[in-house]
Amino acid sequence: MVVLLNACDFVAVKVVLCRARFISTVMVACLSLLGCSEVRYGTPPGEQHDAAVKEKQVSGLANKFSPGFEKPAVRDRPIALKVEPVAGLDIPLAEIKELLLAGRPIFLLKKLPVGATFHAVRLWGHRESPFDLSSPYPGERVYDCRLLYNTLISSVDFRAVSGFRLEILLERSEFGISVRSADELGWGNRRGENHVGKYVQVMAELGVPSGEAIKLSENDVGTLREIVVDEAMRLHYDEELDFVATGLCRYLASDKWRNRFNQVVSLDGLASRIAERRVGSGSCWGVHALNALATIRAVDEQVPILKKTTKASVEGHIHEAMQLLKRSQSSDGSWGPEWAGRTALFSWGNDHADRLAATAHHLEWLLSLPVSLRIPDIHLRKAVGYILASRHEIPLLVHEDWHIYMPASHAVRAVILSMGFNSAGDAWRELLAEESQ
Repeated sequence: MVVLLNACDFVAVKVVLCRARFISTVMVACLSLLGCSEVRYGTPPGEQHDAAVKEKQVSGLANKFSPGFEKPAVRDRPIALKVEPVAGLDIPLAEIKELLLAGRPIFLLKKLPVGATFHAVRLWGHRESPFDLSSPYPGERVYDCRLLYNTLISSVDFRAVSGFRLEILLERSEFGISVRSADELGWGNRRGENHVGKYVQVMAELGVPSGEAIKLSENDVGTLREIVVDEAMRLHYDEELDFVATGLCRYLASDKWRNRFNQVVSLDGLASRIAERRVGSGSCWGVHALNALATIRAVDEQVPILKKTTKASVEGHIHEAMQLLKRSQSSDGSWGPEWAGRTALFSWGNDHADRLAATAHHLEWLLSLPVSLRIPDIHLRKAVGYILASRHEIPLLVHEDWHIYMPASHAVRAVILSMGFNSAGDAWRELLAEESQ
């Protein structure tokens, strides 16, 4: 839909937008001065605190542990999830290689935003890139995956490579090491991780041990365990839960603990609150909620963390989603943003990119379910076919708008997982080995 504005209307709209940005910036600045930029770092929602407690929060003293307070236990390694490949796939090697080439992290940007770094690393893994680092586009750079991973564990590398409007991603906190998030900083301010808990989710997907060294400075080296603990301590049920749930359920050895507000929180509580939401609500048209529930369900199969009633609620939510998926899949194999019958509140600005994102996200979470529980593989094969048919257009979309790399990386990763590979890096190395034979 195209909206035409006359000169007066245009000025009015511009004034409103400028006011909105000004008010947002002022609010973020004031909250930052008070030490409570966002509810995740300030007063717990729904509770009334006396003046003394509020004063402590402003001064930062409310972060101290209560007497007898214990941090949640963290596993040495995240719980590994089994991916069930799609049966009956027969993809020519040439098509696989073309798709992998489309997923290389190629950017004109001199400093990469954290979101782009997360997506590149979760697609390719954290070993050195197996592909040629020369760019097909003048002035653009092909980033090495190991270098990108290093930006997530070293503040020095982060400032050099990924310090996009943000000098540091990680900093010391009362609970260990905290990850700066866009929710905390405000979208009108500086850009941190784009979803609370995204960092821990990506590390869990990569299988990074909790003892991994995190270099904050030359004289301050911590561990990933401290980041996991910090995320757990800051958790409350009124924040975005989909991403933090997928990471914590794989790293934490404690199924329940007390957060910084001395409230009892649990992995069961996380699952319950996500499952009780309407299907299709949340980030990326509700698909991240499904990914969280599928991940928690898979963890519960190995280490029981859910009550029977919660598990039934989780599986009920998943079952309802799958019925909607069977009915809403297009003839070309794709799913769109309105797959659940809800009006889409977000778009990548391109219908093809939206369909790639929705289709890939659905494939990713469906592949973590046992074959006996997910929709028939014929639906998944059609979805894989849609992505493969888009392999030549993907690099063009990303070249026009680097933001499209995010859904594009999901698309490539979904196909790789459906073939039984853990990462695009593994797929590339095996592909090259077969070519050389």
